[in-house]
Amino acid sequence: SPVVDLTVRETNTPVCTIPINNGAAFTTAPSPFSVTLALSATDDSELKDMYVTNTAGCSAGGTWENYSSSKTWNLAQSNAVATVYVKYRDIYNNESSCLSDAITHDNTAPQGAFIVINDGTPPATHTNTTAVTLKLGAGEELSKMYVTNNAGCTSGGTEENFQATRNWTLLQNNATATVFARFQDLAGNWSACVNDTIIHDTTPSQVTLTSTVSTRTNAAFTVNATFTKAVTGLEASDFTVTNAAVGALTGSGTSYSFTVTPTTQGAVSVSLGIDKTVDVAGNGNSLSNSISTVFDTEKPSITLSTTAGSNSNSTSIPLTITFSEGVTGFDASDITVTNASKGELTGSGSTYQMVLTASAPGEVTVLVAADRAQDAAGNNNTASNALSVTVDTTAPTVSISSTAPANTNTSIPVTVSFSEAVLGFVQGDLNVTNGSVVSFTGSGSSYSFTINPTANGTVTVIVPANSAQDAANNNNSASNSLSFNFDATEPTVLSVTSSKANGAYTVGELIPIEVTFSKALTL
Repeated sequence: SPVVDLTVRETNTPVCTIPINNGAAFTTAPSPFSVTLALSATDDSELKDMYVTNTAGCSAGGTWENYSSSKTWNLAQSNAVATVYVKYRDIYNNESSCLSDAITHDNTAPQGAFIVINDGTPPATHTNTTAVTLKLGAGEELSKMYVTNNAGCTSGGTEENFQATRNWTLLQNNATATVFARFQDLAGNWSACVNDTIIHDTTPSQVTLTSTVSTRTNAAFTVNATFTKAVTGLEASDFTVTNAAVGALTGSGTSYSFTVTPTTQGAVSVSLGIDKTVDVAGNGNSLSNSISTVFDTEKPSITLSTTAGSNSNSTSIPLTITFSEGVTGFDASDITVTNASKGELTGSGSTYQMVLTASAPGEVTVLVAADRAQDAAGNNNTASNALSVTVDTTAPTVSISSTAPANTNTSIPVTVSFSEAVLGFVQGDLNVTNGSVVSFTGSGSSYSFTINPTANGTVTVIVPANSAQDAANNNNSASNSLSFNFDATEPTVLSVTSSKANGAYTVGELIPIEVTFSKALTL
């Protein structure tokens, strides 16, 4: 009988698995976020191809490739739940369903890590014992923790299972003690090293009294009491004062203040005795320093002066401001001036100097109003005297004139006119040639005199520059020059001639006559 060879084709689809990283729940892989896939089916020997993808349904994102039982794969998500999908094809081209496995990718350190020493409401800031309780945690579920007294969380502790509270012993005594901790999440990421501090203290608080009051005062003043630690139980009556009353006490913790009102003129003092307060650890306070001042209400006076005088021909005016006692708070803006600009203010205490520069010729005035400076007691000054300087930088001009003609045979009257009143003008200041000065008189801006010519010829007169000064000591400029021709000799007839000969002439006939004089004449 014939032999029949029958080949039977299997139609059962493979039953497969795809565990990621051997079924781990987390991975901390860095970019590109690689994991290892363990790929298997009910009969690995008949598997031919596999299709791996990050796309659900195995419909895209991958390619068919030869089957392998292990494959390195890059997750599509980071710091999130990532899913990988796979399907298989056997030698009979039977395709499995799309399988998947998920793993949580987490390479981020735990956030919100914290450690609190002696937690409470509010947490404690001080302790007088080294035995404390720690409150520990972060913003996610944790597996491990490392607690130490050493900064950086790299030594001094032991890795241990996480617990939300733990007893601990501080390292420091009478100092700020710090405890450090870091935490590991379920994926194995460690948090940054965090810390908390608490002050261990068995020392009484120190207290310092301060005040802005100067060595002298004219009013009530504020005293501040500053403690090295927060204290309670302080009352206004706890302070010791002389020649003053203590007002209401304000403040809390380490800082308090109160007003001290002097009773009479004289010395005032304030201090705080020992053990008037209690700090958070139950310690009392030390003895304070003493605040001392003198109560004084007399106001300082001011005098303004200058070496420029009441009139000056310089635009620079030196100014001295003299107070009756040392003051503070006085500056250039406190000086009121008109028709001038202010230079730099120098000096201190009771004496100050400044140079004013006049803006234009005319009066410059200076005044310091009341309440511009204060003495050591805080008393404001009274108003100063008003200082006035007239600035005149214009040299006086001078002109000379005469009623005498340019040609004369007599004495010459001369008038001198200055543009303003002058001093120091005398006869000797005149510059006269070929003549002598007589009858010199005048004052202020007007003077007169007479010139007696010495001989025939030119007579000149001028007032030179710098012959006189105005009230501001400006020297005059030179005058104009006057010039005269003095001639006291009478003319003589030198000759009489005619172009016609001697003889008899008829009536009406013109006879030219020429007369020659010794000098030119005016008819």
